[in-house]
Amino acid sequence: DEGLRMIARAVSLDPMDGNLRVGYSGALGQVGRLDEAEQQISRVLEDKPDFAVGYQQKAMLKMLQGQLTGALQTLHQGSARDPKNYELFSAECGMYLEFGAYPELDACLTRLLARFPKHALDPYYQQQAWVANGTLDSDPSVLEQTYFDEPIDRASLLAQLGQYKDAMDSLRRGN
Repeated sequence: DEGLRMIARAVSLDPMDGNLRVGYSGALGQVGRLDEAEQQISRVLEDKPDFAVGYQQKAMLKMLQGQLTGALQTLHQGSARDPKNYELFSAECGMYLEFGAYPELDACLTRLLARFPKHALDPYYQQQAWVANGTLDSDPSVLEQTYFDEPIDRASLLAQLGQYKDAMDSLRRGN
């Protein structure tokens, strides 16, 4: 409660700071005050309709309420206002992953890469799609084409696939 009061105080001192208001909305959501959080973020978007972070936050709140359709609609509203915003389109893929909609995730990643060819796909999203659609079972070479930020990322994926020995070997080698 103290942290929430502090953020509310900061917002009262600078009520037009969209980032503070988004943070306040997120804090409200984290303590389960989802209706208040959604009201707060809706006011942010009324004041700053082109504020991409606001759409991401509102979509996250919808997701917390189990509303995939509402979350996706919110992200589409944001991306219609800012069609060059990679994060909004990427967040849509994250929603599919969160809800376990793997065929939709795979299609989303394909659209994302087509729309933003110079951006690397989030390896986690890509790997989850491969696990779900069996790509890694049918073509394990795709794993070698994947960039991993940390050795633990590769090992984690291998372990998820049941390749525990390979996961441990990967950790030992540091790749």
